Amino acid sequence: MSNFTLQILHHADFEGNTNAIEDAPRLAALMDYFDDTQANTLKLSGGDNWIPSPWYNAQTSDLNSALQQAYEAHFGLPTGSLTGLEVNPGSLDQAILNLLGIQASALGNHDFDAGPNDLAAIIGFSADAGADGQLALSEVSNVGSLFPYLSSNLDFSAHAELSDLYTATLQDLSQFGLNSDLLAPYATVQVGGETIGLIGATTQRLQSISSPGAVSVIGASDDDMALLASQIQVRVDELSAQGVNKIILMSHLQEYSNEQDLAGRLTGVDIILSAGSDAIFADSTDSLKPGHQASEAYPLLLSGADGAPVLQINTDGQYHYLGRLLVEFDAQGRVIPSSIDPAQSGAYATTDAVVSSLYGSADPYAEGSMASRVMLLTDAVDEVIGEKLANVAGYSNVFLDGQRGTVRNQESNLGNLTADANLYAAEQFLQANPTALNHADAPLVSLKNGGGIRAEIGLAYGVSGPEAPVDAEITQLAIETSLAFNNGLVLYSTTVAGLRNLLEHGIANAGETSGRFPQVSGLSFSYDASQAEGSKIQSLAITDAQGQIEQLLFAEGDFVLPAESPINLVTLNFLADGDGDGYPFAANQQGDLVPLYDPEADAGFSTPGYEQQAFYDYLQIFHATAASAYNQVETSMQQDSRIQSLASRSDGLDAATPELSLLGRYETGLFDQSAAEITAYDADSGYLLTVNALAAQVDLLSLQQLAADAGAAQIKIGSVDLSSYGAGVNSVAVHNGLAAVAVEAQEKTDNGSVVLFRLADIGSDGSLNSANIKQLSVGALPDMLTFSADGSQLLVANEGEPNDDYSIDPLGSVSVIDMSVGFDNLSQAQVTTLDFSAFNDQQDALQAEGVRIFGRDATVASDLEPEYIALSADGSEAIVGLQENNAIARIDLSGTPRILDIIPLGLKDHSLPGNELDSSDKDQGIDIANAPVFGMYQPDAVVGFSVAGTDYYLFANEGDSRDYDGFSEEARVKDLTLDPTRFADAASLQADDQLGRLQVSTEGGADSDGDGDIDQLLAYGGRSISIRSADGQLVWDSGSLIEQAVAQYLPEYFNASNDDNELDSRSDNKGPEPEGLAVGQIGDQLFAFVGLERVSGVMTFNISDPANPYLVGYSNHRDFSADVETAAAGDLGPEGLTFIDALDSPSGQPLLVVANEVSGSISLYQISAPSNQARFDAASGQLILPELSLNSALADSYQARFNLVNSSQTIQLQLDLTSLSAVENNPLLANAVFSNGRLDIPQVEILGQHYAVELQLIGDNYLFELSSFSLL
Repeated sequence: MSNFTLQILHHADFEGNTNAIEDAPRLAALMDYFDDTQANTLKLSGGDNWIPSPWYNAQTSDLNSALQQAYEAHFGLPTGSLTGLEVNPGSLDQAILNLLGIQASALGNHDFDAGPNDLAAIIGFSADAGADGQLALSEVSNVGSLFPYLSSNLDFSAHAELSDLYTATLQDLSQFGLNSDLLAPYATVQVGGETIGLIGATTQRLQSISSPGAVSVIGASDDDMALLASQIQVRVDELSAQGVNKIILMSHLQEYSNEQDLAGRLTGVDIILSAGSDAIFADSTDSLKPGHQASEAYPLLLSGADGAPVLQINTDGQYHYLGRLLVEFDAQGRVIPSSIDPAQSGAYATTDAVVSSLYGSADPYAEGSMASRVMLLTDAVDEVIGEKLANVAGYSNVFLDGQRGTVRNQESNLGNLTADANLYAAEQFLQANPTALNHADAPLVSLKNGGGIRAEIGLAYGVSGPEAPVDAEITQLAIETSLAFNNGLVLYSTTVAGLRNLLEHGIANAGETSGRFPQVSGLSFSYDASQAEGSKIQSLAITDAQGQIEQLLFAEGDFVLPAESPINLVTLNFLADGDGDGYPFAANQQGDLVPLYDPEADAGFSTPGYEQQAFYDYLQIFHATAASAYNQVETSMQQDSRIQSLASRSDGLDAATPELSLLGRYETGLFDQSAAEITAYDADSGYLLTVNALAAQVDLLSLQQLAADAGAAQIKIGSVDLSSYGAGVNSVAVHNGLAAVAVEAQEKTDNGSVVLFRLADIGSDGSLNSANIKQLSVGALPDMLTFSADGSQLLVANEGEPNDDYSIDPLGSVSVIDMSVGFDNLSQAQVTTLDFSAFNDQQDALQAEGVRIFGRDATVASDLEPEYIALSADGSEAIVGLQENNAIARIDLSGTPRILDIIPLGLKDHSLPGNELDSSDKDQGIDIANAPVFGMYQPDAVVGFSVAGTDYYLFANEGDSRDYDGFSEEARVKDLTLDPTRFADAASLQADDQLGRLQVSTEGGADSDGDGDIDQLLAYGGRSISIRSADGQLVWDSGSLIEQAVAQYLPEYFNASNDDNELDSRSDNKGPEPEGLAVGQIGDQLFAFVGLERVSGVMTFNISDPANPYLVGYSNHRDFSADVETAAAGDLGPEGLTFIDALDSPSGQPLLVVANEVSGSISLYQISAPSNQARFDAASGQLILPELSLNSALADSYQARFNLVNSSQTIQLQLDLTSLSAVENNPLLANAVFSNGRLDIPQVEILGQHYAVELQLIGDNYLFELSSFSLL
């Protein structure tokens, strides 16, 4: 017997949605073509032939006529024969499969989503015979399925309608169909004279991920491949016993790895058509849709239990691809893998290009064709859903990521938005029904499953990456498509332990694209996927709308609050009522479920209490206009904050989260006169030195008085007048009582000076005798200076800017001053000034590498402009920021100082996801999006830090341009001639509300080919902070996070400037402009504080893991309602930041000093963090308790017990309980007595529940650590 060739045309997870309007006819055209051009064809479906969606919901009686015409054409009946056909949800999906000629299908989980009754109604034939008992065609109301659905592991016996459609008897496909059996475990089919066996299997998780009702999975409720293999093998053996030697398994098991497991357990199966995963199997000859990637080769070659080859085939669903397998079988019925030609077999994308490549000039949609009949149906659906497109619910300026690979694996912005909407709906419900829950005052959070989000909103693969929805509109159709299941919302009561148990289940198989993966609101948690199941959650906290921690619930493997403390959830009825997706809701439930909907009402789009309506209402309230459009871009797992995977980032919940509390302010009263630029603090004297630039003086402030928020007269001690030494003061640094000040010359192109003096020589009134001042000459325009950690060297960045007509451009340089000789012995001999003349002959090479050398008549030495200096931890090397040049230089300080090299910083591609920006001040709001723009990092401040012995450098990528009377590089995009090959859409890009207003450079590589037009748009600054290694390699960049955070915290004043209060006024030019930096360690965590020059305020990042920093918070003490030129406006234009360690702080707490250049103010912040330590202050006689952060609904009275383990002395003290001031009417605890090693505090009644706190002394300084916290 010769070999037998079989063609299998297959698809799985049809799951009709709006894309099917175009893709379904294309799929039909492809299937029709291959069926016509190849003999011995078998057409199969892997199941999930429909899914609740706008497409599904649009299947109403409005489409009766279209269905009638399609079937009449298919059956060759006269027009008007099938006038009785009625369309119901799902009937068009089934009709399309009938029109395609599908011969058999597996049963998938989504086929049961609307319940088994609907499944029976969709696939079953129905008609009303006339009075004479004769059936007329006009009396047929539903054609049903023309092929059988196969599943060998489902039990239909308990469902009357489906059991009537079921047969256990092995039949040929020709015996199934209209008004006959439609369900079976297996079947045979005759193809080209050969008998082929077909066996079906359905996911064993069916009960937890769908609604099968009385239909049950035989013997399993979760994946058990050993059991399933034994069930399938019985059918294989029965087929083999009848001489069938070619057997295809059609299995719908969710993850295709399950089928891989099955293959090795089975004997006699030749081909496995897997389904449910939406994975793309493809080979190198296949053309995939934009952004799609193959998961495996097509086909995947496996081995059976007997070692025989087994082929696994799979396609992505939703009508995206037709799978085609052309394979030979040998005489024994075994597949011959070598017979498969990749040019013929594989995945065929449903695109016009693929269809055209096959049909050429022929019309694939010609009248009478299979595709034309499918198109009758899709066109009809298109007309119905058009009305839903016109109903705009709200606006989003960003792509809302609902893609399967995102929502089932990580936090997503669409998951956040819909979870927020559900939380808001629940809050409104509880306001109207305050007695609905037993613990109505307990924290309320939102939890849903990622699998309930069925589609993204926007374009996943736009011209420059993911794009926002068209015209930023979120329509009814988009909502129905994405939240296709339209689950009801329910209130569910549990405990802290119960919430953790639910989340443990949600992330138990994280990374496997499981529908159970959670999306949340009102909480944040971290998880370690490598830990054992049930122990993956590492931290859990209640959070506010900005993501700040309100109450830590679980950390470091233990409950922070008692495990039985109450928590309320708003969740989906699918999850809570029946443990959907396997969630243990029933086991952790406290009290009855409270639905937000009327159980008797139909679940339509406008039905209150359901997800779609909740989302619609939320958008109408918060994002109803283009100006208030949603703007939180999708973030990477490294930046996700609600759901933190510790495989991708550090835990942002287990460590102390610093909060900036304003202690005091000093106001110079001088607006926009650089009266407060840079500060330096000397712990011994308590002086805070402040640069008053234009006055050419250093102001001396008392940090203690500033911390007390005393008046300006008390805060300011005096000023050191340095006007006789130059035109202006640019920077100040202090080390061990010695101050160094950078002073520019009267002509800024002349060499400037460093002026040094001892703070001990300053009189009580701030006076300083000139005899106690040293002046050393350095390079032109000394702009920043810093001492080495040991004080042995002082480094000065001499910027060397040109004069305004660019007739003089002095050399940029770095001066290194040897301080080891001591102040009294300092002279010019200790100054070594390094310039870049040695690199002049490398100019071409440096430019080719990306160093911007572009000034008029520039050389390397004249063009480089040192801006900032940071030193390595051991002081052996310095990094010099060359801002305008978008580069850094490295200086060796280990011996004679020398410049090692010049390193370009590269460009930031704003077209990539994560690097979005708002590029226009004329787009009427927040529009943070990808754009064909490159950002030049151009950092201002640079700070060095060390982690685990490795040096890193933090950069504030502010950006800066050269704009002089004699030379300017600045231009707006709309005024440029763009290269037509690189910017084919130049006309639209150059509109003011697009890129037209964006300030870019015309120099330094903008015209890369020198033909006179612009080849790349180079914007100033990265609008970010970056961490780089010692050799300049990028370790991490904050991407669009800073603009995103400003948009979240200040949506009404996003990208306002420091001299106006106008929304969006700086979007066209560097955005928020991160400029100043400070780095400090708090506990064992390292934090970066970032000053935003334009919109003002300070952002805090945890940088303990340099590769995965994350945003902690944003503090902005600016009043946008006040005139910017008045004191009421608050702090404007932060320039210099100074971190003061707790050891150097007069309060014993870390501090942050912020100098605000524009408002001329100095602000002092105390950096506090939730701590488990209490401290006894001997001076005041107070025991200062840690902030317990107890929600008043959780804890109503407390008992505190303090154990001092190494002393028996008796102490009587008055307690300071200001840390518990959030609890209403909190009485003070008096006369707490410490005796015999135990501190007893009387119980205080506050509201109701009782807790015990134990604190243990650390060391010998009366510092207590919380050792236990338990409910009494």
